[in-house]
Amino acid sequence: MPVLRGQVRHFDYFNAHSKPPRILQNTAIGAFRGRQSWRQIGRAAYRGYLSAASRKADRVVIKDPTASLMTDWVAERFSTHILIVMRHPCGFASSLESLDWKLSIHNLLRQDKLMQDHLEDFRDVLEQAGNDKWLTRGALWGAVHTVYARQMVNQPDWRLIKYEDLCADPAGQFEALANEFDLELSIHTRQKIKMLSSTASKDSGSTQRNSRLMPGVWRQRMSPGEIDAVMGIVAEFGLEFYT
Repeated sequence: MPVLRGQVRHFDYFNAHSKPPRILQNTAIGAFRGRQSWRQIGRAAYRGYLSAASRKADRVVIKDPTASLMTDWVAERFSTHILIVMRHPCGFASSLESLDWKLSIHNLLRQDKLMQDHLEDFRDVLEQAGNDKWLTRGALWGAVHTVYARQMVNQPDWRLIKYEDLCADPAGQFEALANEFDLELSIHTRQKIKMLSSTASKDSGSTQRNSRLMPGVWRQRMSPGEIDAVMGIVAEFGLEFYT
């Protein structure tokens, strides 16, 4: 969930047994019932998908990358299918640069339960990031995916795919996901996927992209030193997703 009136921050951690603030619980209940804020409705109207966003449906899709450390609680509290789309660490870091998001690793370090459950062994690595934005982004990627890797040991139904695989074959990947999650892709939906993934929009806020160009876009945006900083600190977490 997004930042909520100062009570819930980006990348706050809640496990299956947590009792989050009431505002988060109520917001989550509303989201899974398909309720949207006026801001979300306005964005849908501006982007041209208001009819799709506002129609009634038995199932909804919730996307929130900054709520990634709440996944275990969401899976326990709601009847959900969990799909994790994992992107190369440098792709993640580069996307934060384009969004101009200013994130701090201290939000992880201050969460005693998160450190106790998953990240205490990496306290020195997290502290190493300091205020350096590229080290911070790499450490954040490593921390989030360390939590995922540990939680998925006990969550065999969670599905993880790589962003790069999705970009390489959008039609095939969405078809496979639809079958896995018992969804049906209409002809119109298949055409929409093809259109949105084959050409890029001039609108920087649009999700329409030439998907085949996206996996390596960070190579044009980041310097060798920035790449080394991100990948060097990611390596400290011992994850084997990208080596």
